[in-house]
Amino acid sequence: MNDKGSLEFLWNHGVMSDEMWANINEHCSFGPSDGVLCDEAKSPFDPLPGYDPCIEFYVPNYFNRLEVQNAVHARINTPWSTCA
Repeated sequence: MNDKGSLEFLWNHGVMSDEMWANINEHCSFGPSDGVLCDEAKSPFDPLPGYDPCIEFYVPNYFNRLEVQNAVHARINTPWSTCA
């Protein structure tokens, strides 16, 4: 799962220092080629207090509701998923 958005959110809200965010960006491309250095840079934010293991299901569940698809004028009966 690409977690760049979640990590950037933490940085934008002052949960992560500028230095830590720079270290993550230096070592992570947020793609399949990321390795140990990226994992180490992100590791302090893996077991965050209050972490919700179901968070990856909220967006697809929300956008796959018929009333939401109608409200945002999206294609109806389309299986929506988060970006990969």
